[in-house]
Amino acid sequence: MTVNIYETSKLPISSAVADFNIAAKDEGTVLTLNYSYTPNLLGRLMSGYTDKQMRQGIGSMTKGLKRESETMAATA
Repeated sequence: MTVNIYETSKLPISSAVADFNIAAKDEGTVLTLNYSYTPNLLGRLMSGYTDKQMRQGIGSMTKGLKRESETMAATA
């Protein structure tokens, strides 16, 4: 699944793309994630903070995806 983020007026980035791959493995789930973003002027000025903020946001999304995929697998 690929997620493109275009509406970024309230973020320190001008765009972002995240590629997720979710697969079953043994008794669990493997989640592979690659993401990239383009910082806007504010993001470039606050580069360390912007990267930390992006990692936290993507991390929250991945936890939700993993939880949902395991829930779906358990009910299948």
